[in-house]
Amino acid sequence: MRGLKWLALSLALLLAVGAVSAQANWSAYLFNSVTRELVRVGLDGTQTAIPLNLPEGAFLGEADTAFTSDGNTLAYCALDYSQANSVATLNVVDATNGMPLYQQTVGQTLGCWLEYSADNSMLTVGTVNYFGGDPNADVSRPIWELHILDADSGSLMASMSPLDPDATNLGLLNDFAIMPDVRYFDNNQVIFTGVIWGSEGAPIEPAFLWDLNSSALQPFDDWWRWGLSVSGTDVVWLDNDPTLPVGNPGGPIPASNVVRMRDAAGEVVTIYHSPDWILADTEFIEDGQRLALSLLEPFDETNPSESNDLRWIALDRSGNVTELATTTGFSQVASAPGGYVYLYASGPEVGNTMVLEYRVGDQVQTLFTGQSENSGAAWNLIWTTPGTPVSGLPGFMVQ
Repeated sequence: MRGLKWLALSLALLLAVGAVSAQANWSAYLFNSVTRELVRVGLDGTQTAIPLNLPEGAFLGEADTAFTSDGNTLAYCALDYSQANSVATLNVVDATNGMPLYQQTVGQTLGCWLEYSADNSMLTVGTVNYFGGDPNADVSRPIWELHILDADSGSLMASMSPLDPDATNLGLLNDFAIMPDVRYFDNNQVIFTGVIWGSEGAPIEPAFLWDLNSSALQPFDDWWRWGLSVSGTDVVWLDNDPTLPVGNPGGPIPASNVVRMRDAAGEVVTIYHSPDWILADTEFIEDGQRLALSLLEPFDETNPSESNDLRWIALDRSGNVTELATTTGFSQVASAPGGYVYLYASGPEVGNTMVLEYRVGDQVQTLFTGQSENSGAAWNLIWTTPGTPVSGLPGFMVQ
C-alpha cells in the first residue's frame, strides 16, 4: 500500500517540480544577517539592493521567505527575534525593487515559515506560536498553525492546526512547539512535516499529505526525512545505517552516514555511504543529473577547538564521485540552470571574504564578492532560479 501511495503522487510531482524552465532573467538573492541587506544578483553579476526596512533583530533565510517561480515576487515574515512576544507581519513585495504589494499581521509568534504553490496562486504561512507550558502563552490559539492564503490578496483559504479533528486523530502534537515545514505544494496538495522549534531542524516523523479539495489529512512516506531533496520523481534523504561505520559529528546534527532513495519499485535503497565524514545535506544539481552532498569533517577529540572542514562532493547516477570544494568556513550549494551556484566564506573568522560562483561544467563565473561582518557568514543565499530536471534519467546506482 505504501508503494502504491508513492506511485500515485509521482505523476503529480513530475509535472510540478519540473515546471520551472531556465529563464533569461536568471537571478539569485543574498541576505546579510548583520546589515539586513537583501541583494539581487543577475547572471551578468549586476547587483541590486532591495530595501525591506526590517526590524533590528530580524533574520531572513530560505524558510522565512518565499519567492514566486520567476523570482520577481517575494513574501517574507518580519519578526524581531531579539524581542520576546514579538508580533510578525507578512510582507509581499516586488522582489525586483522592494515595492510593497500588501502587508498583514501574523500575530504574536516565535517564528513564521512561508512557501508558494507551484503555480504561485497560493501561499502557505506556518507559525509556531509558543512553547508548551509557557505561563504567558495565549492558549486561545493553537501551539502551531498552517494557513493557506490567496497569494494575490492574502485572504485566508484554509487552515490546519493540532485542533483539527484529522490532526488530532493522527496524533499531531498539540502541546509541543513544532514549525509546519511545507515540502511540496501543488495540485491542491500540501506535504508538510513538523520541525522541532529551537532544534537544529530535526523533523518529527511522519510527514502529512493535506488535500485541500477534500480537507483530508493522511501520513505520507519519506518526506519528513533529514536532508530531503527532490528532483522530478527522485526523492533522496540522509539516514544512519547502524550496521555501517559512521563519523562523530561532535555536535547536535544527526550522525548520518548514508544517502537513501525510494526506487521505481517503491523500495528504499542506499545510493551512497560515507564511513567517516558526516553527511549534512543534499542538493540536486545540473538539472538533476547529479546529486551534491555536503559532508562535515569528523570531530577531533584530541583537538576540540579546531574548526571542522565542510566538503562538497557530487554523485552521478553511475555511482561516480567528484570533489567539488572543501572550506573551513561556511558554504552553500543550490541548483541553478545547467549547473549550480556555490556560496562560500574564505574562513571562519570575522571579516572573511564571501564569494558566489555560478558553475556549469568546467566553467566558473564569479557573480558576487563581499565581506562578512561576523564570524562564519553574514551573507546567505536564500533563493536562486532553479534548473529544470532532465526527463528520462536513469536511477542512481545502488550500493
